[in-house]
Amino acid sequence: MFCRSIPYKAVVRAAGNLIREASFYLPEGVRKSLEEADPGGEGPGREALELIKKNIEAAGEGKVPLCQDTGLAFFYVRAGSSVVIEGGTLEGALNEATAAMYTSLYLRKSVVESPLRRVNTGRNTPAVIHYEIVEGDELEIRFMAKGGGSENKSRMAMLTPHAGKEDVLRFVLETVQAAGPDPCPPLFLGVGLGGSFDTAPWLAKKALFRRPGERHPDAVLADLEEEITHIVNLKSGVGIQGFGQGVTVLDTFIEEAPCHIASFPVAVNINCHSARYAGVVL
Repeated sequence: MFCRSIPYKAVVRAAGNLIREASFYLPEGVRKSLEEADPGGEGPGREALELIKKNIEAAGEGKVPLCQDTGLAFFYVRAGSSVVIEGGTLEGALNEATAAMYTSLYLRKSVVESPLRRVNTGRNTPAVIHYEIVEGDELEIRFMAKGGGSENKSRMAMLTPHAGKEDVLRFVLETVQAAGPDPCPPLFLGVGLGGSFDTAPWLAKKALFRRPGERHPDAVLADLEEEITHIVNLKSGVGIQGFGQGVTVLDTFIEEAPCHIASFPVAVNINCHSARYAGVVL
């Protein structure tokens, strides 16, 4: 069987570059979404949106973090079944890159070793890593820096199996309204439908790696993505930075999986306007 060997240090370098890129520069699609966002007329919402744009420019020019909460390090890896990491493990490489970059770039280290014993690990590790093994000889690594403000306002529920689209819309709307200004709107919403109790939240997080405007290939889910964005902006009353003015949600992304006949898991993972992610294929 053919195996493709990728050096351990090459993975460390690649992951480190992703952390640097995501920490200082927003993806072009995210920047464009903010440029085109409706400020809702004159007032505090428009002023807040202008400050957000200035912050983005200042971060890029000064090579400083986009936000003081430099986040948990999340990695989504799609590994070809013929890929072998030479000289170490994939998990070891991603954690080494995280520790090195969060230290050398002076990014805030936000990981404590236990939720009960609040002792900082001092390295922003361990990183959160999700894997998918696929056919082929490529290694795709995606990184996301996820702040606590948005993560804390995410929710998951087990709906009854007869629930439908309206129930999903209601749950997402209630989640955004309950979050209010805390996750720094305008927001990006990742919605996970189906799977199991542990699957749906991961689907919601995975959805946030999609580009603004990138619709789900299933037409029904694509329409639901747009409907959620419309309904939340129309009815939530949150607005830019919670001022009740302008857009609350910039875009919504849905990922779906089969589920048990007696279940309807749904999860909403909220991301702030500073949607920091980057990816590479080795």
